[in-house]
Amino acid sequence: MDFEIYPGQRGQWYWRAKARNGRIVADSGEGYASRWNCERAVLQLCRGIRKQRVLINGKASRQVI
Repeated sequence: MDFEIYPGQRGQWYWRAKARNGRIVADSGEGYASRWNCERAVLQLCRGIRKQRVLINGKASRQVI
């Protein structure tokens, strides 16, 4: 998965996650005041993903690596 950071309206910055096929699978949903803040949000998200579990019907399946 790739993350794209791009400028939007009123000088705000946004991110979106793209799958290998190019489809957008997630986005920031909000604008960030600076590119740096947007980059930090993406980095925090990536760190957090590595610490999460996959739940299937409310039951833990496995640790995401």
